[in-house]
Amino acid sequence: MPSIDPNAPISPPSSIERRPNHETSCCQEILTNREAEILRLLLTGMSNAAIAAHLFVSVETVRTHVTSVLRKYRASNRAELIARHGHSDL
Repeated sequence: MPSIDPNAPISPPSSIERRPNHETSCCQEILTNREAEILRLLLTGMSNAAIAAHLFVSVETVRTHVTSVLRKYRASNRAELIARHGHSDL
């Protein structure tokens, strides 16, 4: 599995691939810059605590952003999000 540098610049939210989900397309809502950053770090396998430490925010703030990303991607959990999204062009 390719490694993603957690310190790499963040792609703008418009570059995040949108994948179809059943009859409607996924991620109709655009991710905020912070949600895109959280998604990129989440896809590297970082825990909420590690993401929080990396971004100098609270774990609860990270949980809120992760929940929002999961909702926008219509994923039930991280594993589903990672399986669907993988490491594509972040």
